[in-house]
Amino acid sequence: MSKLDMAEFVELVEKYGGNTMAEPEGKGEVEHTAPKIFTAVDLMNHTFPEPRWVVPGFLPEGLTLFAGPPKIGKSWLALSLCVSTASGGVAFAKIPVERGEALYLALEDTPRRLQSRLKMMLNGEPAPEGLHLVTQWPRLNEGGLDHLEAWLETHPDSRLLIVDTLQKVRPPQGTRGLYAGDYATVSCLKTLADQYGIAMLVVHHLRKGASDNPLEEVSGTTGLTGAADTCWTLKRDRGRADAVLFSTGRDIDESETALRFDKALGLWVLLGDASEYRTTHERHEIIELLRQVGDPMRPKEISEALGKPSGAIRFLLSKLTEEGAIKKTGYGQYTYIPTTNTTITTNNTNSANSLEVVASVSVGNSPSLTLLGAEGQVKRDSSASVSSVSGVSKRPPERERLEI
Repeated sequence: MSKLDMAEFVELVEKYGGNTMAEPEGKGEVEHTAPKIFTAVDLMNHTFPEPRWVVPGFLPEGLTLFAGPPKIGKSWLALSLCVSTASGGVAFAKIPVERGEALYLALEDTPRRLQSRLKMMLNGEPAPEGLHLVTQWPRLNEGGLDHLEAWLETHPDSRLLIVDTLQKVRPPQGTRGLYAGDYATVSCLKTLADQYGIAMLVVHHLRKGASDNPLEEVSGTTGLTGAADTCWTLKRDRGRADAVLFSTGRDIDESETALRFDKALGLWVLLGDASEYRTTHERHEIIELLRQVGDPMRPKEISEALGKPSGAIRFLLSKLTEEGAIKKTGYGQYTYIPTTNTTITTNNTNSANSLEVVASVSVGNSPSLTLLGAEGQVKRDSSASVSSVSGVSKRPPERERLEI
């Protein structure tokens, strides 16, 4: 296939649709298929299969645009999803997934780096045979889309395809307009995902500057988010281990989920609903502040020390007092209650020591719990184990600290 500029690429997508990027043979008129019109009665009488999920509740089939700032750990998350899928293990260290082949276009990595990360994630387990990796791929208008279709055609058991990153495969911007180019690029990939019934995750970046609408933070025009079936954004404050995954789409409800990066295994661990996690984290901060200061403190002093709104602090102080985690002394002052016993609690109650437990989303009959230490790392004891991405429980060896 000859190399096309963005204008020609967009024109072919609009004219011939889908992922058919091959130019028509000859110069004659192209025969068009008449639109298929159906009635509402026919529609309501038809039974459609339920959407297939690669990661239940998070990643459905179709195209998902996954955006985040540089160096936050998007590639770690992408690779772990591929390993989970290829091994039939667990995603986010919590959610069981169905086994299927996965292709990871790691276009910003090297084979050496991929090997290093896989060793960490697998934790001594053998590499799954269904995981396919590549570090170089032609742009979509230079044969890249045809190569993707050829791979999917020869791998009927594939369930997940990740493009990391979009910028590495998209055609150069032409003169047809930025929106048209963005929409055409995502549309042709989405059609490919729909045609083969897979989930395709396309990694992208966020623009500089915050917005109340997470989708407006995605770099590029609304053509990218408009054409995608599902959109993810991953954000965290610099220097913090926890992050928030915002997700919305045609087949999923809008949600915010708290995640934490486990540097020992190179995995993003699911903590639970972000709003509940934030509340639990803020309670822990209040208890730790009172413990460290030692003397009684007023709500205003606590608010200023933590940089939190005074109204929210007063509400949490009231709740913590009712639960017996702290006590009120004198007029409007609060103090820490020393304890000799370790109390492990969930989001509905609070502990008065350096451990807190966050109830997280799980697939099964019993809730799964994540122990969080004062440094924000996943805690493990001799009786507990962390499920690896391949679904095998194994205590990880000691490793040097890992930078994302």
